[in-house]
Parts: sequence; structure tokens; C-alpha cells
Amino acid sequence: AAELVVCSDGVTEALNVEGEEFGEDRLAAIISEQHAQDAPTILNAVVRGVQTFARGAAQHDDVTAMVVKFTG
Repeated sequence: AAELVVCSDGVTEALNVEGEEFGEDRLAAIISEQHAQDAPTILNAVVRGVQTFARGAAQHDDVTAMVVKFTG
């Protein structure tokens, strides 16, 4: 199985309270950790990861993601 994760730049550019960006490395780590899961679980992990990282900091952009899981 393989997954395709598509997201807006608002995911990787999400800021925490210190002004640090979420970044591609954090996104890749979540996808790597969750790759055996189904698409909704991976998507929830990405969104939850951004929310946890941001810790309530106001965002300047949308946080949009889509996960497609290839199982065949």
C-alpha cells in the first residue's frame, strides 16, 4: 500500500507561539509514522500534529490536507 498526501502551504507554514514553522520534516515524520494506517487516520494525525504544534497560535493561512491510500 502507498499513500498520497496533498496539503496546502498552510500546513507546512503553520506557526507555533514562538513563530517557528511546522515544516516539511514534521509533516514527513507524521506520514512515515502513520503510513500503515488508513487514509482518515493519516489525515487526522496530520491535522492533530499541526494543531498540537501550533498550541493555539493564530494562523495566517488555511490548513488543508487530503490523503489518498492505494491498497491494490
